[in-house]
Formats: sequence, C-alpha cells, structure tokens
Amino acid sequence: MNGHVEIVDLPLNEGVDPDPCRDDESLLLSAVKNGHDAVVKLLLERGSSTDVTTRRPIIPGSIDIATASFHLAATRKGSKPMMEMLLKAGADIHDRDTKGNTCLLIAASQASAGEVEFLIANGADVNAQNDTEETCIYKAMGSKVFGYEITKTLLENGARIDARNRHGETCLHFLGHQRGFITLADVWLELLAIYGADLNIRDNNGNTPLHHIAGRGEFETLMSYTNVPGVDINARDCKGWTPLHAAAASIWFDGDKKAAILVEKGADVNYRNNEGRTPLDEAYIINNREVARYREKNGGAQR
Repeated sequence: MNGHVEIVDLPLNEGVDPDPCRDDESLLLSAVKNGHDAVVKLLLERGSSTDVTTRRPIIPGSIDIATASFHLAATRKGSKPMMEMLLKAGADIHDRDTKGNTCLLIAASQASAGEVEFLIANGADVNAQNDTEETCIYKAMGSKVFGYEITKTLLENGARIDARNRHGETCLHFLGHQRGFITLADVWLELLAIYGADLNIRDNNGNTPLHHIAGRGEFETLMSYTNVPGVDINARDCKGWTPLHAAAASIWFDGDKKAAILVEKGADVNYRNNEGRTPLDEAYIINNREVARYREKNGGAQR
C-alpha cells in the first residue's frame, strides 16, 4: 500500500469490503504497518474492523506472532494519532496477542515514552504481564533508545518494581544480564533505588542481580553495582555459588576483570559452593587461566 487515499477510496465507493485480506494482511493492517494515518482514518470511517488479525507474522524479528491493528500501531514511534483513531473505532486497549502481550507491553519495548504515556492515560495496565510473565519495565529496559524514559514513566505511574517473570527475575536481574543495550548503569541504579528496588533480591535459583552481572553482565554495570551501599558481595545462590564463582566461570564476559573488582570489594576467594569448589576451582575447570592466576595471587584456595 502506497498511502494514496484516493486510490483506496475508489473501490470503497463501489462497495468493496473494507476488510479484504491479501497475503494474510488486511488493508487496515497494511496502512497501520506503513504509518499511513490518512488511509487508516478512511478505512475506519468506512467500517474496517480493528479486530482483524493476521494469520502469519507481519513484523519478522520483532513481533513474530499474529497481531491486530492496535498492537501493530503500538510498535511505531509517533503513532499517538493513529492509536487514538483506533481506540475511538473500538479497539480494546487491554486486548492481548497470541503471546499474552498487551499494547503497553509492546510499546514499552518498541515505541517511545510518548506512546507509553498515551496508553497509560487511556487505561492501560502498567503491571500487565505476558505469558512468560515479562513486565512492562522488563520490556522497557531492553529498549536501546527510549528505555530509561519509558521505565521512568512506568514507575511514575505505579509499575511494580519487584514484579517477577517466570524465572523469578525482577528488573534488577534484567539489568544484570543485559549486554550492549544499557549504558550508564549508575543512572539506572539511581532511578530504581528511588522506587525501592531490593539490591539483593533473589530469583528462583537464589541468584541476586550481582550473580547475573558477574556471570554475563557488563563490566561497567558491575563497577556501578558494587559501589552501591548494601550490596551483598558474598551472597550464595541455591548451589552455593557466590558472584565470584559466577565471574570465575565467565570465560567470555570479562570474568577476570570482574573477579578482580569483586575481590577488591571484599569477595571471599575461599568460599566453597555445594560441591565443595572454590572460585579458583571453577576457573580451572573452564580453563579460565586469567581468573585462576589472579586468585592464586590473592590467596585463593584450590581443592
């Protein structure tokens, strides 16, 4: 669809069904996907249904599921006028796609703070969770550009900071294992602390956010996190692992650098996990020579 209203209008004037599907995509879905506000307005005026969904994915790589027009609009930055038209035409702001995502869950990860504010103002649930129990904040924190502002908007409007996904992870755990997306971790931590985030909260496996950071997070995030008062450097998970064990076993994620910081911050190099292994043992097991060498210099015991 090229967005020419007059071309779309001609067949509609002849009584053509406004909801035909071509390649499993209705005219309305095509107009929404391509950002043609004027065509969307025309189709809605002519009775096009907001409930028509695709029978196949129409946004490969982002939304890999069948979806309706309002969910699709929520993926677009600057789509408030379009979403307003769809709402007035009867779109349900609480409707879910085939993976349990509401429009707000989708907008939190793909749109901007403006779209998120619009949805909240129109009654969207800031604490909605999808089928895997991901929250809006969890989604927002993965956004490369607008994540911080969207997260701030969600928190200001009552989003629960301690909400968990199916793995028992909160937004702090998510911050802990994000790589390549989140920068300025200290700014994020300051925001989350304002709203009462528990720095030592545990997931279903007993891991604290620091375990996640030490194992597969960014080095810069670990630097910021270990500078916050109250962080338990020697917290143990269900297997008896401390963050230092996680860093020792992290051969691909700057494990040696992160281990050095943890030791400087007071991590016990001789703590043994439930299998009786120290961080030094774990380093040797995965052949992480740099970590092992550092532990030996700092008195780390080997079994």
